[in-house]
Amino acid sequence: MLKSAKPGCSQSLDTALWRRFDDLIEVPKPGEKELEFILKETLSAMEVGSINWPVLIAQMRDFSAAQAVRVAQDAAKRAILEREELVIHEHLEEAVKEIKVG
Repeated sequence: MLKSAKPGCSQSLDTALWRRFDDLIEVPKPGEKELEFILKETLSAMEVGSINWPVLIAQMRDFSAAQAVRVAQDAAKRAILEREELVIHEHLEEAVKEIKVG
């Protein structure tokens, strides 16, 4: 326990001190089904064309959930910028490649 200059403050000082530290929580990487779910949910507001999900998911092996969300968001942005009506497999593959390089 920390000692404080004022009597009775040690408990509140301990509480205040521990609030300043972040807890470390280990989150496992998503599996294949979770990656596909994350991609589909993130793209749910867009029209999606033909996607070879098993091939795409295999390319995303060891991606985190955040990286999967980014893949979907980047693919959607690419489709919009290219004035495409659908997010297609190639948009997703390009997004995966960019994350692997970066």
